[in-house]
Amino acid sequence: MSEQFRFSALYQTRHTDTFGGTPFVHMGVLFALTELALVEYDRAVGVSAEGGVLRFNVRSEARFLSPLHWQEGARVQMRCARLRGTRVSFQCLVSSATTGKPIADVWHDYAYMDPETGTPRTPPNLDAIRAAVLAFEAPGSVETE
Repeated sequence: MSEQFRFSALYQTRHTDTFGGTPFVHMGVLFALTELALVEYDRAVGVSAEGGVLRFNVRSEARFLSPLHWQEGARVQMRCARLRGTRVSFQCLVSSATTGKPIADVWHDYAYMDPETGTPRTPPNLDAIRAAVLAFEAPGSVETE
């Protein structure tokens, strides 16, 4: 695992994850795997938003590096790259679980929001979230305000 990533999760991929009659996993599946990994990241860090506030994806970006054969499975490495107010960004590296070959670089940007109004809202435990993330990640690796 790359030293910049302290979190990693393994996922099986299936033949139904492929596209266009090829044996290669669809990029949409790779995005979904990074979202599943984010749930596990929250568990590893030990804290998530409280008070009815949810973390909503506001932007995602991917750079495809190489195809992933469905039989290889995927490793998702993840780190929190930025914490700014009610915004948080994660960087992910998806690689082959079998060979370690890099498959995709993925970035996700999120905002903490009130699901009823769709407006930004600070979780009542934001300080605890920030402290847990900063303690989990490598010192100095997370951009903050």
